Amino acid sequence: VSNEQRSLKLDRRKLIQAARILLRAERVAQAEISVALLDDEAIHQVNLEYLNHDYPPDVLSFVLDEAGEGPPSNTGKSGTRERGAGKILSGEVLIGVDEAIRGAKKFDWPAEHEVLLYLVHGLLHICGYDDLSPSEKKIMRSREKDILALWDLVPPYLRRTSPVKKLSTKKSSPQKSSSRKSQTVSSSRKGGRSR
Repeated sequence: VSNEQRSLKLDRRKLIQAARILLRAERVAQAEISVALLDDEAIHQVNLEYLNHDYPPDVLSFVLDEAGEGPPSNTGKSGTRERGAGKILSGEVLIGVDEAIRGAKKFDWPAEHEVLLYLVHGLLHICGYDDLSPSEKKIMRSREKDILALWDLVPPYLRRTSPVKKLSTKKSSPQKSSSRKSQTVSSSRKGGRSR
Protein backbone atom coordinates (compact mmCIF):
# COMPACT_ATOMS: atom_id res chain seq x y z
CA VAL A 1 0.00 0.00 0.00
CA SER A 2 1.48 3.31 -1.05
CA ASN A 3 0.08 6.51 0.40
CA GLU A 4 0.54 9.38 -2.04
CA GLN A 5 -2.03 11.75 -0.54
CA ARG A 6 -2.29 13.94 2.55
CA SER A 7 -6.04 14.45 2.90
CA LEU A 8 -6.77 11.50 5.18
CA LYS A 9 -4.75 9.47 7.67
CA LEU A 10 -5.25 5.78 6.97
CA ASP A 11 -3.84 2.67 8.62
CA ARG A 12 -1.97 0.73 5.91
CA ARG A 13 -2.05 -2.45 8.00
CA LYS A 14 -5.85 -2.42 8.09
CA LEU A 15 -6.03 -2.02 4.32
CA ILE A 16 -3.56 -4.87 3.81
CA GLN A 17 -5.56 -7.03 6.22
CA ALA A 18 -8.79 -6.15 4.38
CA ALA A 19 -7.24 -7.11 1.04
CA ARG A 20 -6.05 -10.44 2.45
CA ILE A 21 -9.47 -11.19 3.91
CA LEU A 22 -11.20 -10.44 0.60
CA LEU A 23 -8.74 -12.55 -1.40
CA ARG A 24 -9.24 -15.45 1.04
CA ALA A 25 -13.02 -15.07 0.83
CA GLU A 26 -12.70 -15.17 -2.96
CA ARG A 27 -10.49 -18.27 -2.65
CA VAL A 28 -7.75 -16.71 -4.76
CA ALA A 29 -4.82 -19.14 -5.04
CA GLN A 30 -2.14 -16.47 -5.11
CA ALA A 31 -2.10 -12.70 -5.57
CA GLU A 32 0.30 -9.82 -5.89
CA ILE A 33 -1.77 -6.67 -5.51
CA SER A 34 -0.59 -3.13 -5.01
CA VAL A 35 -2.84 -0.43 -3.63
CA ALA A 36 -2.16 3.28 -4.15
CA LEU A 37 -3.95 5.97 -2.14
CA LEU A 38 -4.01 9.02 -4.41
CA ASP A 39 -5.22 12.60 -4.33
CA ASP A 40 -7.53 14.03 -7.01
CA GLU A 41 -4.70 15.33 -9.17
CA ALA A 42 -2.80 12.03 -9.32
CA ILE A 43 -5.79 9.74 -9.95
CA HIS A 44 -7.19 12.23 -12.49
CA GLN A 45 -3.90 12.05 -14.40
CA VAL A 46 -3.96 8.23 -14.47
CA ASN A 47 -7.62 8.22 -15.54
CA LEU A 48 -6.83 10.64 -18.36
CA GLU A 49 -3.67 8.85 -19.48
CA TYR A 50 -4.99 5.27 -19.45
CA LEU A 51 -8.74 5.65 -20.02
CA ASN A 52 -8.98 9.08 -21.67
CA HIS A 53 -11.49 10.16 -18.98
CA ASP A 54 -11.01 13.76 -17.87
CA TYR A 55 -12.04 13.59 -14.20
CA PRO A 56 -10.81 12.12 -10.90
CA PRO A 57 -12.64 8.79 -10.33
CA ASP A 58 -13.19 7.10 -6.99
CA VAL A 59 -11.32 3.90 -7.86
CA LEU A 60 -9.40 2.38 -10.77
CA SER A 61 -8.41 -1.27 -11.12
CA PHE A 62 -5.76 -2.70 -13.40
CA VAL A 63 -5.12 -6.39 -14.00
CA LEU A 64 -1.40 -6.71 -14.61
CA ASP A 65 -1.38 -10.47 -15.08
CA GLU A 66 -3.79 -13.34 -14.64
CA ALA A 67 -2.89 -16.98 -14.87
CA GLY A 68 -4.23 -20.27 -13.65
CA GLU A 69 -7.84 -21.25 -13.30
CA GLY A 70 -8.76 -23.41 -10.37
CA PRO A 71 -11.69 -25.77 -9.88
CA PRO A 72 -15.24 -24.38 -9.84
CA SER A 73 -15.84 -22.55 -6.59
CA ASN A 74 -18.57 -22.82 -4.03
CA THR A 75 -21.50 -20.47 -4.12
CA GLY A 76 -21.34 -17.58 -1.67
CA LYS A 77 -24.10 -16.52 0.74
CA SER A 78 -25.70 -14.31 -1.89
CA GLY A 79 -25.77 -17.01 -4.54
CA THR A 80 -22.71 -15.58 -6.26
CA ARG A 81 -19.72 -17.64 -7.28
CA GLU A 82 -16.33 -16.57 -5.97
CA ARG A 83 -14.83 -15.44 -9.26
CA GLY A 84 -11.33 -15.30 -7.87
CA ALA A 85 -11.36 -18.99 -6.89
CA GLY A 86 -8.16 -20.77 -7.81
CA LYS A 87 -6.77 -17.81 -9.76
CA ILE A 88 -3.27 -16.40 -9.63
CA LEU A 89 -3.72 -12.64 -9.82
CA SER A 90 -1.51 -9.61 -10.22
CA GLY A 91 -3.10 -6.19 -10.18
CA GLU A 92 -3.28 -2.68 -8.92
CA VAL A 93 -6.06 -0.74 -7.19
CA LEU A 94 -5.85 3.05 -7.22
CA ILE A 95 -8.09 4.77 -4.68
CA GLY A 96 -9.10 8.41 -4.97
CA VAL A 97 -9.00 9.49 -1.34
CA ASP A 98 -10.34 13.00 -2.00
CA GLU A 99 -13.34 11.43 -3.75
CA ALA A 100 -13.72 9.05 -0.78
CA ILE A 101 -13.90 12.03 1.57
CA ARG A 102 -16.60 13.65 -0.59
CA GLY A 103 -18.49 10.35 -0.89
CA ALA A 104 -18.34 9.79 2.86
CA LYS A 105 -19.88 13.20 3.51
CA LYS A 106 -22.57 12.58 0.92
CA PHE A 107 -23.47 9.16 2.31
CA ASP A 108 -22.93 10.08 5.98
CA TRP A 109 -20.36 7.55 7.01
CA PRO A 110 -16.64 7.71 7.82
CA ALA A 111 -14.18 8.33 4.99
CA GLU A 112 -12.22 5.27 6.15
CA HIS A 113 -15.27 3.13 5.35
CA GLU A 114 -15.62 4.75 1.93
CA VAL A 115 -11.95 3.93 1.23
CA LEU A 116 -12.61 0.33 2.32
CA LEU A 117 -15.61 0.17 -0.04
CA TYR A 118 -13.40 1.41 -2.91
CA LEU A 119 -10.74 -1.18 -2.02
CA VAL A 120 -13.32 -3.98 -1.99
CA HIS A 121 -14.80 -2.76 -5.27
CA GLY A 122 -11.41 -2.55 -6.98
CA LEU A 123 -10.27 -5.95 -5.73
CA LEU A 124 -13.50 -7.58 -6.89
CA HIS A 125 -12.85 -6.21 -10.38
CA ILE A 126 -9.39 -7.80 -10.31
CA CYS A 127 -11.00 -11.08 -9.22
CA GLY A 128 -13.23 -10.97 -12.31
CA TYR A 129 -16.42 -9.20 -11.27
CA ASP A 130 -17.96 -6.59 -13.53
CA ASP A 131 -20.61 -3.91 -13.07
CA LEU A 132 -21.34 -2.80 -16.63
CA SER A 133 -24.66 -4.62 -17.07
CA PRO A 134 -27.52 -4.49 -14.55
CA SER A 135 -27.29 -8.22 -13.84
CA GLU A 136 -23.51 -8.13 -13.32
CA LYS A 137 -23.80 -5.00 -11.20
CA LYS A 138 -26.32 -6.78 -8.98
CA ILE A 139 -23.93 -9.72 -8.52
CA MET A 140 -21.00 -7.43 -7.76
CA ARG A 141 -22.96 -5.34 -5.26
CA SER A 142 -24.13 -8.50 -3.55
CA ARG A 143 -20.54 -9.63 -3.18
CA GLU A 144 -19.50 -6.18 -1.91
CA LYS A 145 -22.26 -6.44 0.69
CA ASP A 146 -21.05 -9.89 1.77
CA ILE A 147 -17.43 -8.75 2.09
CA LEU A 148 -18.25 -5.50 3.94
CA ALA A 149 -20.46 -7.51 6.32
CA LEU A 150 -17.25 -9.13 7.59
CA TRP A 151 -16.61 -5.75 9.28
CA ASP A 152 -20.29 -5.25 10.18
CA LEU A 153 -20.53 -2.52 7.54
CA VAL A 154 -23.45 -1.89 5.23
CA PRO A 155 -22.65 -0.10 1.96
CA PRO A 156 -24.37 3.28 1.63
CA TYR A 157 -26.42 2.13 -1.34
CA LEU A 158 -28.11 -0.49 0.88
CA ARG A 159 -28.61 1.31 4.16
CA ARG A 160 -31.29 3.69 5.20
CA THR A 161 -30.20 4.43 8.72
CA SER A 162 -27.67 2.36 10.56
CA PRO A 163 -25.05 2.97 13.20
CA VAL A 164 -21.72 4.12 11.86
CA LYS A 165 -18.57 2.49 13.20
CA LYS A 166 -15.27 4.37 13.23
CA LEU A 167 -12.06 2.65 12.20
CA SER A 168 -8.92 3.81 13.93
CA THR A 169 -6.39 5.44 11.64
CA LYS A 170 -2.65 5.88 11.64
CA LYS A 171 -0.40 7.86 9.35
CA SER A 172 1.62 5.76 6.94
CA SER A 173 4.78 6.70 5.16
CA PRO A 174 4.56 7.44 1.44
CA GLN A 175 5.88 4.88 -1.03
CA LYS A 176 6.16 4.94 -4.77
CA SER A 177 3.39 3.28 -6.73
CA SER A 178 4.16 0.42 -9.08
CA SER A 179 3.98 0.65 -12.84
CA ARG A 180 0.53 1.00 -14.34
CA LYS A 181 0.81 -1.18 -17.41
CA SER A 182 -1.39 -3.79 -19.03
CA GLN A 183 -5.11 -4.25 -19.23
CA THR A 184 -7.54 -1.84 -17.62
CA VAL A 185 -10.36 -3.55 -15.79
CA SER A 186 -12.49 -0.84 -14.28
CA SER A 187 -13.09 2.80 -13.78
CA SER A 188 -16.03 4.29 -12.00
CA ARG A 189 -17.86 7.18 -13.58
CA LYS A 190 -17.96 10.77 -12.37
CA GLY A 191 -21.19 12.10 -10.98
CA GLY A 192 -22.62 8.84 -9.75
CA ARG A 193 -21.74 5.74 -7.85
CA SER A 194 -20.85 2.79 -9.97
CA ARG A 195 -21.33 0.48 -7.02
